[in-house]
Amino acid sequence: MQTLTHGGDWMGYREQFGRDALDFSANVSPLGLPKGVADAITAALPQADRYPDPLCRTLRAALSEAEGLPADQILCGNGAADLIFRLALAVKPRRALVTAPTFAEYATALETVGCTVERFALNEANDFAVTEEFLDAIVPGVEIVFLCQPNNPTGQLASPALVRRAAARCGACGAVLAVDECFLDFLPDGDRWTAKPLLHEDQNLIIFKAFTKLYGMAGVRLGYALSADTALLDAMQYTGQPWAVSSLAQAAGLAALDGMTLNSPADAVGEIVNFSTNCINSQTFINYLNTRAVYVSGGSACDKGEPSHTLLAMGCADLTVRTALRVSFCADNTAEDVDALLAGLRDGLQELQHI
Repeated sequence: MQTLTHGGDWMGYREQFGRDALDFSANVSPLGLPKGVADAITAALPQADRYPDPLCRTLRAALSEAEGLPADQILCGNGAADLIFRLALAVKPRRALVTAPTFAEYATALETVGCTVERFALNEANDFAVTEEFLDAIVPGVEIVFLCQPNNPTGQLASPALVRRAAARCGACGAVLAVDECFLDFLPDGDRWTAKPLLHEDQNLIIFKAFTKLYGMAGVRLGYALSADTALLDAMQYTGQPWAVSSLAQAAGLAALDGMTLNSPADAVGEIVNFSTNCINSQTFINYLNTRAVYVSGGSACDKGEPSHTLLAMGCADLTVRTALRVSFCADNTAEDVDALLAGLRDGLQELQHI
């Protein structure tokens, strides 16, 4: 039997030692599966007797809005690993470049098609950072370059300028640059580091992302690829079975993307905004924001910790009511105040325990 190199083999540990391990081998959100995602999977069970949509049309439409890219530049798969293997099968490269150390599945996927994998050794003296010397290893004959951003397992980030030069170097050599951003959404400033802006410039770029890590959905298996090279995505689509993403996984992805709910009606006054996070108790979030000198209320202006009678009267779901926040603006608020609010909401959504 094949030796498993990926972390998270809890069953193998149980079989060997007769007990469960405290598992630090897989980097998945410790918050577990969000309740809204679990509820969506349960709600989708009655449709489990049907074949899933092989093109993931509804999910890709939601991802298109979330990522700001056309839906035809998005391909969904059975986790990012599935898409990495599909890329190898679609391109069938004879020679590829990866860093070392890095995520082992790149080399595993490449070797299944007989590819020679060259490893660029990261230097401990540079704290295992990807440096300019890596660009010198991208030479004619290399057909795929993998770059993990941030790198697994070092956690190091390559600068956006270096990634841009790597994309240009790959373009000049006729190579595909595959950037793995599965861990990038853990960063509070992930938008600063993403290679997505390069998709408008480089047809040879493909980006991998996954719901696995941030949403604690490793067992659901859902990832996606972004590329302006729609012909490449089509080729990847046809390298495997058409129903790679189950209907339950598609429902889970939609729920994860659903995010906040705006409760304020369309004709409400613009100075007051009421919304629900759908994952964090109102008072928990209020207390967190207070520590950052950002002050909001629950679902009502003077809620005193009680559920908003207004939201209840509107027929809002229990989760919507329990996770509601109310923000009031005035003429004295500044752009800096708004930025502080947004930063607090962003960081709180990443740091607080989901309910």
